[in-house]
Amino acid sequence: MVAVVVTGLIVSLNIRQEIYPTFTLDVVEISMEYRGASPEEVEQSIILPIESELRSMELVREITGTASEGNARILAELIPGSDRNRGLQEITAAVQRINLFPEGCGTSRHCSG
Repeated sequence: MVAVVVTGLIVSLNIRQEIYPTFTLDVVEISMEYRGASPEEVEQSIILPIESELRSMELVREITGTASEGNARILAELIPGSDRNRGLQEITAAVQRINLFPEGCGTSRHCSG
C-alpha cells in the first residue's frame, strides 16, 4: 500500500502542467447579413441553403446555425485532424455556389478558428 502511495507521489511531481494549454479549434464560421429580415426569414433564406450545401462535405463533422434579426451565423466543425485551410477553401467555394440567396443579403464572411 505504501509503495502505491509513494509511486503516485513521484509520478504526480513529474506530470507536466500547463496553465494555458495549446489547442486549435477546427471550426469555420460563416456569417451573413440580411438587413430587415426576421429570424425566420434568415433561417429559411440563408441558414437552410448553407446547411444543405455543407451537409454533403467530407470534412464537415457538425453544423450549427443561428438566426437572429438581420444576421445568420453558421459554425461548421471540421473532422479532427483535417486540413483547416482546405476546409475553409471548400466551405467558401460551397457557399459561393449557392445562388438562392435573396436580394439584399450582404456578402458572406468566412473565418477559421
